[in-house]
Amino acid sequence: MLNKKLIKNAIPDQLKTGANSLTIQEWNQIINILKTQANLNTDFLEIVQRQIENITYDNATEDAAGVIKISTQAQATAVTPTDNVTAMTPLRVAEHVTTRLGDYVEKDDNEILTTEDITINTDVGGLPSGTTINTGTSITELIQLIGIKTYYPTFIAPSLTLTIDVNNSVEAGYTSNATLTATFNKGEIKGALVEGVWNANTKQNDRAGDVDTYVINGVDTAGVNTKILTNNVIEEGANVYNAKVNFTTGPQPLDSDGNNYETPLAPGTILTSKTIYGYRKLFYGLSSQATNSAEVRALSNSLLNPTNGTTFTINITSGASKVVFAYPATLQDVTEVIYKEGLNADVKGVFTKTTVSVKGANGYTATDYKVYTYTPINPFDSAVTYEVKI
Repeated sequence: MLNKKLIKNAIPDQLKTGANSLTIQEWNQIINILKTQANLNTDFLEIVQRQIENITYDNATEDAAGVIKISTQAQATAVTPTDNVTAMTPLRVAEHVTTRLGDYVEKDDNEILTTEDITINTDVGGLPSGTTINTGTSITELIQLIGIKTYYPTFIAPSLTLTIDVNNSVEAGYTSNATLTATFNKGEIKGALVEGVWNANTKQNDRAGDVDTYVINGVDTAGVNTKILTNNVIEEGANVYNAKVNFTTGPQPLDSDGNNYETPLAPGTILTSKTIYGYRKLFYGLSSQATNSAEVRALSNSLLNPTNGTTFTINITSGASKVVFAYPATLQDVTEVIYKEGLNADVKGVFTKTTVSVKGANGYTATDYKVYTYTPINPFDSAVTYEVKI
């Protein structure tokens, strides 16, 4: 009979790749679990060793390296009847050993594996309460489950914006060679490993793929993101411009373990628009005449998009012989004209109201205006301030 001592395998060092996430209580729990499991394994391996030492083989030899070699035809004879081991081939001996250990653990390629599903009832490391550790989980895998948490990326959806080199609000009739620019943002897959540590704010990749085509204001620009509108006229009211981008499949998102997370963003289309508003102006100033469109528009001051309740100030210089203000006839009559230097008296009654057809910018379609005119008997002999409210 060959006398072999029990050979015990050392558990390899575990190299963490993330920040420390274990409490002292959790770490002690892990060590105690491993200690208990190792002791149980040792007890049973000692039983197995005693059984093997009491089995003799014909034609068994031991080489210089201490490796036992048993012929496939060799027969084993048990000398420990209490273990009910009878004459067995080497294959039957292995089956017998596996059976004795199988009530607790299995051994596969030098890894100790769990033999049943285990559901934990408390948070342990990276495992929340209620997690099931599946049958066949190795010691290495268990340590990884407890000490290494899997993190998942988040997404910022792709977007499209449209701009135009025209102010958001201009006078109706404003004309220019305007450039529309569509800007495609691919979005982000957020979350990546930085020197082995997961950083949720680090960009992993784009969310969407590349641009396939742009369609700007109804025109396919063949992948170019700009469109020039020659002699573009801003009409009265809302002027809506639009753009569309078609994009390809995005990159595959990955979790902190390097595994695929969900699926790449499928090819898609994003629509957007930009609105520019065209408004009429209010005109006011000091003039000798305001009887037609050109004279009204020649008044020295203006205000875009007046509404009911709008207020403005007319500064009248010494020597002025006429005060005029005009605004679209769709608005109500003037509410008040306050003479600041005249004890805040309302002097709207001194103004005469007429109606004049006034064009927009660049000869744009005319609309009726209410024109208020005050002509004093004598020119103003000092500076005067009128505060007007529509």
